[in-house]
Amino acid sequence: MRLIIFLAVLGICIASLAVYMRRTPVGSLSGPTLLQSDAIVSSPTPEPQVPFVHYEPPELPVKKAYRIILLGDSMTAALGPYADELRLVVKKKYPDVDLIIENQSAPSSNVESLQDRLLTKATEANATYEPVLGKPFDIIVIESFGYNPLSHLGRTEGIDKANESLFTTMRLLNREQPSALVVFLATIAPSHTMYGVGAVELDLAARESWASERDQYIENHIAFAKEHNIPLVDIYNQTKDKTGSGVLKYINPTDHIHPSQLGVNFIQDKLAQYFIDAKLFE
Repeated sequence: MRLIIFLAVLGICIASLAVYMRRTPVGSLSGPTLLQSDAIVSSPTPEPQVPFVHYEPPELPVKKAYRIILLGDSMTAALGPYADELRLVVKKKYPDVDLIIENQSAPSSNVESLQDRLLTKATEANATYEPVLGKPFDIIVIESFGYNPLSHLGRTEGIDKANESLFTTMRLLNREQPSALVVFLATIAPSHTMYGVGAVELDLAARESWASERDQYIENHIAFAKEHNIPLVDIYNQTKDKTGSGVLKYINPTDHIHPSQLGVNFIQDKLAQYFIDAKLFE
């Protein structure tokens, strides 16, 4: 008899619970429900930033035409917008190869601007530059930007910031243009005794200080390339005299900052010689 009563009570409870569940809106139940779980859309996982450690220069395929980007400050801008003389020097060795050279070097730009130059459109000195990574290229030559140091940061912090920018640049190039060859360029050395004569009023101590700061950035560019296996065209050490000062014949006598015509010729000849010696187009 007790068993019958227990079963009857249990049946009534189950029936009551079923009626309650049918009448209660899903949203009023406590805790997560199936509908709530289905409504969650997982956000994509951000692409991990692979740190740059060591560069492995790619081997360029044999082609009839190569696109080359020059990226630096006014020291490299001096080669002209299409570096015509550089192209002609290489053409003598490889008459059947077409070089499309775009000199995107901007006067007064510094190494900290590298990431923006790669990714965004820029306007420098009344000229507009498209993002370097906006279309493919075969070779990119990155100059030291040493003549526009980050003086406002002080030398130690400025060099740290320069290295940070170079690390970011190499990481971006490895990720976005892994088949393109990256080459570092160390430009002509500054004169310690004549730096800026004709362009800026400085006493001898200030000239030496300004020149040595530019030396430091160019030398850091060289050290970064050597440490990370980046191909390097070292014009800097080939344009210094025995005292470590820049040889004046390579420096513009009007402002004693920018390259003279002989200096421009020296830069483009050494770049061309690197392309030839490395057999990049064979």
